[in-house]
Amino acid sequence: MDSLPLEILTKILLNLPPNPSDRLVCHSFNDILTPGCFRRVRTGEFTKDAFDRLVNLSQSGVSRYVKDYEYLVHPPVYRRTYHTHTCYCCWPA
Repeated sequence: MDSLPLEILTKILLNLPPNPSDRLVCHSFNDILTPGCFRRVRTGEFTKDAFDRLVNLSQSGVSRYVKDYEYLVHPPVYRRTYHTHTCYCCWPA
């Protein structure tokens, strides 16, 4: 990327849809794209692996770029228990 001025390269890359793997092309791409790639972090599951990745992210250099953290919580799905009597203590809250 020696022939293209950094200002023009920055404008081009920031107008493309974010793709974290583009950071691997070269050092210039990494420097330009890293802040946008880590601006928003989402977690959709609560597993040990997801928690470990979050801890690793918080201890890395890219943590300074995180502005939004979104944890998707899916409410538990309850099945209604049908009984022949009308006792509401058997129904989930």
